[in-house]
This record gives sequence, structure tokens and C-alpha cells, in this order.
Amino acid sequence: MKNHFHLMVRMKGEPELIDLFASMGKDLTGFQNLSGLVSHQYSRLFNAYAKSFNLKYDRIGGLFNRPVKRKQITSDAYFTQCIVYIHRNPVHHGFVDSLEDWDQSSYLGIVNDNDPIVPVAEVLSWFGGKDKFIESHKSPGRFKSVFD
Repeated sequence: MKNHFHLMVRMKGEPELIDLFASMGKDLTGFQNLSGLVSHQYSRLFNAYAKSFNLKYDRIGGLFNRPVKRKQITSDAYFTQCIVYIHRNPVHHGFVDSLEDWDQSSYLGIVNDNDPIVPVAEVLSWFGGKDKFIESHKSPGRFKSVFD
């Protein structure tokens, strides 16, 4: 979308992250806790993206508004709601008429069983199969803001 994007990211558990950062020669020095270190890593990702974008489009300055919103998914229902919300967002904002028309989403990759990043079988199983996955995305009542 032209003015915002959504990412749904599953994080490893704290012990695995601590081991991962230790194996990379990083520790929590200078950070209050693991959350601070993870936030710093996301900041680096967004900064690198902004630099690349600015270079490609011959522009300067910030690319992202502050603050970046983030929400922890704390229930199964909210998990399902977030997936549907993210997939339906381009339709909701009028960028396309149907989910199938937006190629910057994992929706088609999941439906066509060929997304290189998303664990397709796991997502389809979560929804009870491909037909129920598609049906849940077509039901207008399923689209609710995840930021309320």
C-alpha cells in the first residue's frame, strides 16, 4: 500500500533469541532487556529499507512516521483476526477490488500453496483447510481493526 504496511512476525522464545544473539557475538550490554535488543534490530531493518528506498528513488529524509505501532498477539481469536485484517487491508482501503488483485500480500501464496516465507500448511491448518481460509477472508464481518 502506498502509505502503510503490516507485518505479522512470529518471534522465537527468549531462550532461543538469547542463544542466537550470543552466537552472533551480541549481548544485552547497552539494552534494558531482550525487548530493547529486538526493537533495535527492527530499527536497523527499517533504516536499511529507508536508505535503499531513498537511493532507488533519488530522495532524502525519513520514510517512516513515528511511532511504529506494534501489538502482541495474545489469543487464538486475535491471531486469526490479524491474518484476515492484514490480507483484507488493501481491499478495505480501496487499492484493489478483491484479495486476489493485490500481489504484495501472502494471501495468494497461501491459496496457491507457493509462498516462500509463510508456513502455508500451518496457516491453512489453523483455519481448518483452504476452503475455510478463503471463506473466512470473504466474510465481511471478519474484517475488524486490530488496533482498537
